Amino acid sequence: MNTKINIRYFTNVLFFIIFIFSLNTVAKTNPNSIDELKKLIPDSTVIENKVVYVDFWASWCVPCRKSFPWMKELLSKYSDSGLIIITINVDKNLKAAQKFLTKNDINSIPLFDSKGEIAKSFSLQVMPTSFVYNKSGEFVFKHEGFSNKESSELEKKIVTLLHDEDIKDE
Repeated sequence: MNTKINIRYFTNVLFFIIFIFSLNTVAKTNPNSIDELKKLIPDSTVIENKVVYVDFWASWCVPCRKSFPWMKELLSKYSDSGLIIITINVDKNLKAAQKFLTKNDINSIPLFDSKGEIAKSFSLQVMPTSFVYNKSGEFVFKHEGFSNKESSELEKKIVTLLHDEDIKDE
């Protein structure tokens, strides 16, 4: 029981630190450039030469909830091949986000945007919205919403990028 309390305490402290860090370093982020996004991550070297999937989500968003098992599966398949996922939560209530992440941990880099500044700079219209960058840090595509029907096509695009290939427009 004591170990559970210590893990929960550590998790809450970690989320709080990341939350404070992300609030203090919000910049005018251009989704076409990963450079500004790097400023929001405590150790930006972890995304260098990686395919980066940036996912904006909220605990109240039903499609967001459905996307987490899919992202967890993606990371289990492709993290060794160079996939990194950054999840950016836009809940105004940090506790709701923490509760969700405690139950749905996917080993992503979590950021919190309770004021909506990062989301605004990315011009979000739909939840969830994802932005994908290739290993060179170049913006490749944006995807709005989530459904299991679309997930295999998204995965194919990500695998293509992991193999250093360009995505062909369809």
